[in-house]
Amino acid sequence: MDLRPHLPSATTVRRSAAVVAVAILASVWVACGRAPRGSWPAAGAGSGPPVARSPLPPPLSPSPSATSAAQARLQAARAVEQLVGLLDRHRYSAVTRLLRGPWVWPRRELVAIRQAHYLSARVWGDPSADRVVLAVQLRLAVTHRSPLSDGRQTLFFTMGRDGTSNDWLVAAVASGP
Repeated sequence: MDLRPHLPSATTVRRSAAVVAVAILASVWVACGRAPRGSWPAAGAGSGPPVARSPLPPPLSPSPSATSAAQARLQAARAVEQLVGLLDRHRYSAVTRLLRGPWVWPRRELVAIRQAHYLSARVWGDPSADRVVLAVQLRLAVTHRSPLSDGRQTLFFTMGRDGTSNDWLVAAVASGP
């Protein structure tokens, strides 16, 4: 006894799909004011003046606020990428200029990182609020004194705008899972 519901054969499904595709194509052609050659006349052909077609709407473009928000997120990610590059070259004084203060990431923890490679970042938050959080994937090589471990790490950087130069500065750093 076959308990499966009755299913149409593959041939029936293909024929039905072909009929639906032709019907959709024909309706699009008619809607555009054209008909396929050698078939039926266009709707309204010879029955009055031609109907003027409305122009196509302009292509969608992102709003200026969306563009500026994307730019701000990109700037925050670039600031962290720059920080990691400086950290990899052991330029600790330049790294501390990208931090809001020395308490954000103590120098003894920075010195314990031998190598740092920026892999990727994901940005959360609204840059118009002047605060975003970046989940940054890094590949680290550290000494035994570091609270971080060797290998791939996720660090969370809380970024805030500097009041004078409007640049992104690191306000907090936390390690993730």
